[in-house]
Amino acid sequence: MTASAQLTINRMLPHAAAAGKWVSAWDSDGAVRRSSCAADVRRLLTKAAGYATLQVLFDFRDREQSLEVAAAALLITRGLYATLMWPVTGTYERATGFPWNATLLEHDFAAPLQAAVEQPAAVFSRRFAGGTARLDCNTYTASFMLGPP
Repeated sequence: MTASAQLTINRMLPHAAAAGKWVSAWDSDGAVRRSSCAADVRRLLTKAAGYATLQVLFDFRDREQSLEVAAAALLITRGLYATLMWPVTGTYERATGFPWNATLLEHDFAAPLQAAVEQPAAVFSRRFAGGTARLDCNTYTASFMLGPP
């Protein structure tokens, strides 16, 4: 099915470009799950190193995931651009059906001051001009310092 979808997109792209239209399809680069947290973060770090836009999935229906952990992973692993993705749950899902943490998700962490650090093992952190994100995969907990470090 993926190959067929790509063939269709390939046939349609010249027409969209000729009409001055932008076309995109979004797919995630993966999630950070409790059972594979450190490996997931390391995989996202590797992918983000050579990637224009990292897309981290948070599926609130998956008991192995946490919104705070997904947000920390996004901040810690991101390159120049990043997107926190929620799953598509229907044709016209309502935004009110998704969990939201305004204090965390609407905070401007600003530019990164350093690359991600893993110290000690399975504990990742990254400092930004507007705060710090920390993800402890040993306990599957995320913490944030909001404001300059």
